[in-house]
Amino acid sequence: MSVPALLEALQSHLHTQTSLLPELHAQLGLPSTSLTEDLRSLQQSLTECVERLVTSRKNEVEQWLSKCSQREDDCRRLIQSIGSGAGPDFQGIQNLPKRLEALEAHLTRLQHIYATKQEQLASLQGRIHAQLRVLGNQFSSLDPKDLETAGNTSDVQDVTSERFARLEKELVRGKTELSRRMSWIKEKFDHVEWLYGELGMSPPSPSDPFIVGLDETSSFIRAFITYRDSESLEGIEPTNNLISWIERTTSELEELKVRRESQIQGMYDQLEGLWRRLGVDEREIDEFVEAWRGSTEAVMEAYESELERMLELKRSTMSVFIGNARQEIEGLWDDLMIGEEERGCFAPFGDDEHTEELFILHEEEIRRLKHERKRKAPLLAAIRKYAEICEEEKELNAAASDQSRLLGRGPRDPGRLLREEKMRKRVTKEKPRLEQDLLTSIPQWEAENRKPFLVNGVSIMDVLKENIASDPEKENKKRPRPGSVPTHATTPASGKGIVATTPGASEEPNKRPRIGGSAARSHKPNVLVTPTPSHGNKHGRQVLGSRSSALNGMSSAGLNDAKTPSSLPRPSAGYLKNHTAPKEIPPPVPAIRAHKVGGDLGLGSVLGSSIMGLKQRSASASSANNASVSNGSKLQAKARRESFRPRASVDLWNDGVTETAGNKWSHLGAIVTEEEEE
Repeated sequence: MSVPALLEALQSHLHTQTSLLPELHAQLGLPSTSLTEDLRSLQQSLTECVERLVTSRKNEVEQWLSKCSQREDDCRRLIQSIGSGAGPDFQGIQNLPKRLEALEAHLTRLQHIYATKQEQLASLQGRIHAQLRVLGNQFSSLDPKDLETAGNTSDVQDVTSERFARLEKELVRGKTELSRRMSWIKEKFDHVEWLYGELGMSPPSPSDPFIVGLDETSSFIRAFITYRDSESLEGIEPTNNLISWIERTTSELEELKVRRESQIQGMYDQLEGLWRRLGVDEREIDEFVEAWRGSTEAVMEAYESELERMLELKRSTMSVFIGNARQEIEGLWDDLMIGEEERGCFAPFGDDEHTEELFILHEEEIRRLKHERKRKAPLLAAIRKYAEICEEEKELNAAASDQSRLLGRGPRDPGRLLREEKMRKRVTKEKPRLEQDLLTSIPQWEAENRKPFLVNGVSIMDVLKENIASDPEKENKKRPRPGSVPTHATTPASGKGIVATTPGASEEPNKRPRIGGSAARSHKPNVLVTPTPSHGNKHGRQVLGSRSSALNGMSSAGLNDAKTPSSLPRPSAGYLKNHTAPKEIPPPVPAIRAHKVGGDLGLGSVLGSSIMGLKQRSASASSANNASVSNGSKLQAKARRESFRPRASVDLWNDGVTETAGNKWSHLGAIVTEEEEE
């Protein structure tokens, strides 16, 4: 029934029924006001009934709307938690029960998605918490809220993709850190194992009574032993405490290794000088060093025993040490181009009473000469280079004045003119530059040291000044007189080659050997002699020709080198090079060279047998040492680095060109090197 039909029916019914009321009231004899009251009562009853019905329906609608609103709020909260967008709009459904049914169905789907994501979140949080138990809470870079779980079942957690992305990023970061720590632990375990092997020690046992009380330390040691035996890190957690224990253990072992190596190096430094003084064969020294490599107690005992033996031998053969020290002093004199008069100032050199005090004086003199050689190295190199240039100039002048070569027969040398021209350009370019540098540097050196710079007893400044003064005179002599025919320049004869005669000189005629090079040292003639004072000069000075001979006598390729005790090769592989100390300018008169006393006195065999005895003893000591280390064969098989061997302390002389780092006169060495490279 519709509302109009209801109203029409009610109107007809009310009209019929209410039309009976006046007649009924008249029959009852009621006053006229009673009819009005009855009609008013009827109106009120009808109104209340309709309103009661409408109100009831309104209440039902409000209840349905409240239910729908609650479901909409639940859906909205889950959608916000999941982060899946706004979702469908249910406001268009006017039928409230159907709207509620649709909302409940949508809410069920959202709850299922939320439950799934909540499980994933809990799993992810659990994995991160497990990582943090190993890595430490301070490792986490997340907001603490990201790791919180729902405190109440009614609470809705944030399960958005952004939170999952943050947690997954943190999980990957933790995995990377765990992997890095495991790699670090593996590397450090290997290093600790190698240190134990180098030191000849066994790792502590977990059952050690001093360790049993320390549960954590005992577990760390068990982890190390497990890895050593199985080479697997399975079951080992890289906790901060384990890392701290590894760092502490590594530091302690490395400190012990450094202490032992320092002691071995100190003993080796003493032995090196003793071996060198006693003339021990280099091969036997290398065999001893190779036989006793490492930092074990057996190695230390071997060096202590050898040092004690050498000191005893030194006390019984002091003359050998003094003789070798004098030989080294002579080599240093040659390097420094010291004259006879200055050599004679060292009075202990001629003392025949061989005592410990005399040997100490020789050692102090060696140190002083080495220091002086280091300070003078650039200047000496420049002086040698200047002497070489002067010698080349002298050869060019001699070749130019040799007219007989024009009539020579035989095969011609087509490259001699080119070589001569290169030599002439080099002399023209380098001689003035070297003279200028020396004229600037030598006076500064003399002012600082308050003494003249002597070369074989002659002032190098006097030589330079006289050479410079003689150059204009030579040029005037070379100029042709008016009307004369100019002479043609000729190349020096083959007997006076520009390059010193060497097996390789004919192969590379256009190249000059380097100063200090090994190929140029083994053959160069030693032609420079110390000039003697001219008795015809009333001032006691030499004439120009005799003074200039201090430089002109040097060959173009350099000077002879001689092996001195300082040329002993270093035991380490990086230093075992055939190197000899140069003897650029020999003494003015032949010096009495100390013979190799070690061989003449039979010390070589004695020392050799002692060293070989130590080497043989090393085999048994090493085997005993390995037996004391658990799994010793594995330690040997897994060795990835060379064991410690002491480094040589004997300084090598290299013509002063490369020893000038930080030296005030290093620019002179750079000039010499630059000219050689050209």
